[in-house]
Amino acid sequence: MAPNIATMAAPVLPPKLVALVTVLATAAYLLVLDLGVSAGRVHHGVSVQGTDLGGLTEPEAVERLQQRARELKQEPIAIAGRGLELMVLPTDVRWRPRAEDTARRAADLGRAGGPLGALWDRLRAWFGAVEVDWAGKPHAAKMVALVESIDAEAEARGLDVYRATLRRRIRMAMAAWPRRPVAIPFKDS
Repeated sequence: MAPNIATMAAPVLPPKLVALVTVLATAAYLLVLDLGVSAGRVHHGVSVQGTDLGGLTEPEAVERLQQRARELKQEPIAIAGRGLELMVLPTDVRWRPRAEDTARRAADLGRAGGPLGALWDRLRAWFGAVEVDWAGKPHAAKMVALVESIDAEAEARGLDVYRATLRRRIRMAMAAWPRRPVAIPFKDS
């Protein structure tokens, strides 16, 4: 005798399995949606030291970064502490930001590093903000000379400077927008 199909109960899947499949399907859908939204564009939430690039194509990002680089190179950096004050232009230490390389770094975010690395970058960009550093650094010898001149002036006043920290702070201030003054780090403070 054949079983009665009308009275047979359908197999019931465990609720945890249903939840897991639902979560995975939703994540896959959102990933495909994100790929479509960001196709050929910098992911939303990606910026370069205060310059938002999210949603731009790579050529648009290059253009925006070139404009920001012109502004950064013309805006002096205030360096001060305990009576020492000076203004430095990024061009004084031959800082040459490379807009094309920086835009490429920003556009590659969420597309490199394997599937898990790319997914992690995309999640960080969507739920927070991802800062990409400028490509291009100041000329090493010029930077050393600047820090040495500040250190010599401080030493003449009986002060001792953390040179490595000062160098790092100047490099960070050089690329940041809007500009913030650099506090000279002294060893006794």
